[in-house]
Amino acid sequence: MGARSSNRNKPQNNRSDGHLLEYFRNTFVRGGGAALPVPSGLTATGGVISDYSVSGTVYRAHIFTSTGTFDVTAAAVGFPNNVEYLVVAGGGGGGGHAGGGGGGAGGLRTNVSGHPLAGSPYSVSPGPYTVQVGAGGAGGPYSAPDTSTPGGLSEFYPTPVSYPSPTRIRADSGGGGGGAVSTSGSAGGSGGGASHGGSGGGGNSPPYSPSQGNSGGINPLGNAAGGGGGGAGGQGGNLSSPPLVGGHGGAGVQVLISGPPASPQPAGAPGPGGGTGWFAGGGGGGSHVAGAGGSGGGPGGPYAGGAQGSPQGATIAAPSGTANTGGGGGGAGGTIYVNPGAGGAGGSGIVIVRYQIG
Repeated sequence: MGARSSNRNKPQNNRSDGHLLEYFRNTFVRGGGAALPVPSGLTATGGVISDYSVSGTVYRAHIFTSTGTFDVTAAAVGFPNNVEYLVVAGGGGGGGHAGGGGGGAGGLRTNVSGHPLAGSPYSVSPGPYTVQVGAGGAGGPYSAPDTSTPGGLSEFYPTPVSYPSPTRIRADSGGGGGGAVSTSGSAGGSGGGASHGGSGGGGNSPPYSPSQGNSGGINPLGNAAGGGGGGAGGQGGNLSSPPLVGGHGGAGVQVLISGPPASPQPAGAPGPGGGTGWFAGGGGGGSHVAGAGGSGGGPGGPYAGGAQGSPQGATIAAPSGTANTGGGGGGAGGTIYVNPGAGGAGGSGIVIVRYQIG
């Protein structure tokens, strides 16, 4: 009887061993082993560029305070090709003459993740994107017809693109406040406040979801003081009586997109927003009897950019909305036909685009 051969001590090959051998051959023998690409965010130019970190995530923001181009020159590696944006239009001017309505804030649109007003994610690809930043509207003069003007619209979109398009993000002009002659506020991103019995301008016009703004306040007494302009975060207030105080400007909203929350800025300081990322507050209504002008910007106060309305007896121009916030201008104070004042100008808008780089 022949001896039996045994495979007990012989090395065994199976299918997984073959796969492992093939991996080593491909990686170490055939020129493999090249370093994996280092993750990097989009490569882009345009605006004032600011890099910052929040909870270990590094962002790059492009801040546009005037019209320009956001130019994507290379796609991201290891990160999404999505951007977050804030687009704020110019605020409307405050109504003139006396007891003018506050200017409406410029429309505000954003898609910052987790924000109550956030729209859909926005994907970009290499190429130019147009950035338009709207100017603030002029306040109404102290004499008839005391007509204020709306702000300018702001936009962000790939070049070229038609309108309407889901990739063309438009924030609409803030409405101007009413005056002693042209008494109704105009509609817009947020509407202007009314004066002398007129109607408050409608907000979120044209309509978007989420809303870009709110309507202006009214003056139910028909004289005395103006309603506040609408803001991105709330409607403009109505004249209060007694005392006869102009309506407060509608609340602005906070959008933390251009720097860490730990770096607040005082109202009117250079850079985006009047405070820690507050934008689009409505202007306060003015008063032409024994009363004060309405406060601007609601809970955000001056940080949201909305201007204070002028009190009775103020013959100079009401304050203007803060630049690069989209805040509405203050309504005129003064005494009608005797020493009327002028409405304040709206604050210019802003566009900010950010993406993750680390």
